[in-house]
This record gives sequence, C-alpha cells and structure tokens, in this order.
Amino acid sequence: MRKEVKINVVKELRNIIEDSNGIFLLTFNNLSVAEISELRDKIKETGSRMRVVKNTLVKKAVGDDFPEFPVEVLQNTTAMAYSKDNFIDVAKVLFEFHKETGKIDVKAGLVEGKKVTREQAEAIAKLPSREVLLAQFAGLMVAPLRKFLMNLRAPLQNYGLLLNQLKNKKEEK
Repeated sequence: MRKEVKINVVKELRNIIEDSNGIFLLTFNNLSVAEISELRDKIKETGSRMRVVKNTLVKKAVGDDFPEFPVEVLQNTTAMAYSKDNFIDVAKVLFEFHKETGKIDVKAGLVEGKKVTREQAEAIAKLPSREVLLAQFAGLMVAPLRKFLMNLRAPLQNYGLLLNQLKNKKEEK
C-alpha cells in the first residue's frame, strides 16, 4: 500500500471510530468470499457496516486520542463491524453468524465510548431489540394510568353490583 493510501485509510478509520456508537472487533478464520459477503450483507441490513482492517492502521488511527479503544486485541486477522445507531443488532448478527459457522469470533468492542469484552458484547447481543424495549417502556408508562382508571371505575362498578344484588334479593322474596 502506498503512503497516501495508508494516510487516507487511517483518516477513514479515525472517522469511523469517532462517529460510531458501537464497534466490534472480530477475527475470522477460513471464511470464504461468499461467507464474508453473506456476513457483510446481514450487517448491512441493520444499517451498519463491516470492514476488514489492518491492525497497524487501526493502531495509528486510534493513537492517544482513544485510550478506551481495545488495541490489545488487534492481532491476526481483524474486521470491524460498526454502527451509529444499531449496535445491538450488529452484535446479534455477529453472534448468530458465530453460532452458525463457528468461523468468526468477537474479540472486544467499543460501545458508547466504553470498552467491552467478548462476554459483555455477547450480553449486548442478548438484549431485546430497540422496538421491543420501546414497547416495554410504553407498557410501563401506561400501567399506572390504567390502574388509576380502574380504581376510578371500581366504586361505580361496585355500586352497580350492589344494586343488582338488592334487586335479586327483592325478586326472591
């Protein structure tokens, strides 16, 4: 690679690191071109990207500006899967692909400015999707209002039941 190309790649990597809320570093062994394309397509479906990177160029891009970046795992073959918004979906795709093929392994990551280990990345992958979390949150917000409404209705319902019971007693006599 020529020096100008390397400088441009380092700038691109630096922009990726600055702009992404979630970055996962993974290693891949014996992946065919078709499998790499399949993984890239699955990640692209989440609105995210994946890029095979040179460890030395990533280290240069990180420099001293990102002390939390997990540079210690930059060994062997490395790819970066990164996202601005959907890092949970990216983690899910990576761990599903790992389950299916066993040919990739998430080494570590950087999520919202914090270093994450492989185990933490796997825990992120097990989180519900954003839509499910929003639905659960909406349910929690509505529950007190629903309970309040039921408590408001209860005296009227009880009064109606009481009148109905009195009517039934008078009819029996």
